[in-house]
Amino acid sequence: MKNLTKKITLIGLALILSLSFCQKNSKVQVKSPTWIPLFNGKDLTGWDTENKGNWKIENAIIVGSSANSSEAWLLNKNDYSNFHLRVKFQINDKGRGGLCFRVPVQAKDNPSKSGYRINIDNNDLLNPTGTIINVARAYKLRSKIPMKEPWQKLELWVKGDRFVVLLNNSKVAEGFDRKSLTGAVGIQVSGEETTLKIKEISLLPTSDYTTLFPKIEEQLENAPGSWESLFNGKDLSGWKQPRGNAKWVVQDGALTVLPGGQGWLFYVKENFSNFIFRLKFKVGETCNSGVAYRYDFSHGNRLPTWYRSEVQVYGNDNLKIADGTGAIYALTRHNVGLMKTGEWNELKIYALNDRVVTYVNGKKAAEAINTATYNGAVGVSAHDPETFSQFKDIEIKSVDW
Repeated sequence: MKNLTKKITLIGLALILSLSFCQKNSKVQVKSPTWIPLFNGKDLTGWDTENKGNWKIENAIIVGSSANSSEAWLLNKNDYSNFHLRVKFQINDKGRGGLCFRVPVQAKDNPSKSGYRINIDNNDLLNPTGTIINVARAYKLRSKIPMKEPWQKLELWVKGDRFVVLLNNSKVAEGFDRKSLTGAVGIQVSGEETTLKIKEISLLPTSDYTTLFPKIEEQLENAPGSWESLFNGKDLSGWKQPRGNAKWVVQDGALTVLPGGQGWLFYVKENFSNFIFRLKFKVGETCNSGVAYRYDFSHGNRLPTWYRSEVQVYGNDNLKIADGTGAIYALTRHNVGLMKTGEWNELKIYALNDRVVTYVNGKKAAEAINTATYNGAVGVSAHDPETFSQFKDIEIKSVDW
């Protein structure tokens, strides 16, 4: 009996070890996603044309141009939801082109409006190369492409409602949108003077499963909490200028910085983590100002710009200015044309965990992920001696999440 029990025990252990070994091996054998070349280097197999256009293959390169001033598209036949896309391209000096993604199958006759388009245009100040049209404006790269490497590399990450664009390994745009969650990838050219060349285009699919939570604006607006006024309209109680020579006064019931100095003014009674911060501002055309959020005084002399905890307030919408009103400094540019110079405007900053969203006069200006700071003070600034700006109705709704 003892021998039988011993044999059964040994068999059981063998089975457990065998099962464990198989499980370990099965993990090793699971295939990870692989890069899919969307162009075979020979012909346009797997692609459809929309609005015609001139598309040909030269030396294993796709060359596209438009027969007239309208847009011409080359659309891949497959649909993708979440992915990493890599493209190597060239475009002539006067060329206007782009890439599209998540173009729904039922609306492929109009990719620009039904899906998303990334602009490729060396002369467009409003939407530089890398801009996700109507979602996120790109920063124009400061350095030119070396002549020894004329091909530019664009990368796109798409996950849920978040898009990130890299140009030659530098992040130039980040945006969030929910217009379309799946669809085709494509190439676009506009105008007879355009020659766009695509040397490589490949895609790495990721999970097709997408969970969309309510936008942080919706979460914070609907969260319990009360509004707290941070400025009494009479004096600078609760506010402090740690450094700088700016002269801050209360004028006509508004925090006012007079021309001739520069420096930040912070509300120092309390720090904030997750919140809606709103205020009204009025600026002149030469104003270069800003609004701080989650600023940590332990950073010493390093101001909010160092930690990307500033929303820009600028006196005009000069397109040569990368960080205009509503831009989240050094993270994402702003949508142009939302503010009025010399009039009262409203700025709203939504902050929830690592997400930050700005609105100017009720319209979305920018959105980004900021992991540099999660808790800190709010404040306003004058960045140069010519700045004249005013702030009033300064309120915050803090959410304990």
